[in-house]
Amino acid sequence: QPHRHRGHRLPLRLFRGQALGARGLRAGEAGQLQGLAGIRVLAVDDNADARDVLAASLPATGAEVRLAATGADALREWDREPADLLICDLAMPEMDGFAVLRAIRERGRPDGQPTPAIALSAHVSEDHQARTRAAGFDAHIAKPYDVAELVQLVRQALARASPRIRKEP
Repeated sequence: QPHRHRGHRLPLRLFRGQALGARGLRAGEAGQLQGLAGIRVLAVDDNADARDVLAASLPATGAEVRLAATGADALREWDREPADLLICDLAMPEMDGFAVLRAIRERGRPDGQPTPAIALSAHVSEDHQARTRAAGFDAHIAKPYDVAELVQLVRQALARASPRIRKEP
């Protein structure tokens, strides 16, 4: 029987040339994946493959990444230790990404600042992107995405939220 792929196929090319997808890093992009040392990221996606990509790519930037598979898991992680940035899939069962962001913003951060947030979604229509902005997400990236593009959006969201984040590596 032919193998049936389930879930999303997300791109990633690791530094040692190990490929996990077709749209990973291009030559010369490895240096762009630095400069987020000490940044705490909470990444939420109900798709295990998507979480694997986030877990494999973001630590290469120096970021400290915690993963959650559901909205409820994300809130438990947040209550244990708030993050500097949220990356969240929008289309999850039980609690979607919009509800996760609302709940996290209600809980707040110790510094009192709003949490920068990036939405992950397979939907790319202008209406959908407008809805994510209206909900308070700082950026929206479509699946599948380039890791370097996601890292750039992370940098931009953090730079707007805090002067301690540098825009360039």
